Amino acid sequence: MYNKYIVTFINVTRLSSNYVLEQILAWSFGLIGIISLIIKIKKPEKASLCYIPLTASVSLGIIYLFFFMKFI
Repeated sequence: MYNKYIVTFINVTRLSSNYVLEQILAWSFGLIGIISLIIKIKKPEKASLCYIPLTASVSLGIIYLFFFMKFI
């Protein structure tokens, strides 16, 4: 499950330091994934519930990475 956060890591680390707004957006998509991890740890009986925010996080991260980023 932890390898899903690679999309957020790639989004944030590829940005230079003057792209603060874009970094905040990329981290916010990663925060959605962290929320899903917290759901899985706190309520293991509802582990299937954590896949919804995780899927949203990865999907938004990929869409943001390929379609809405300026190519540096």
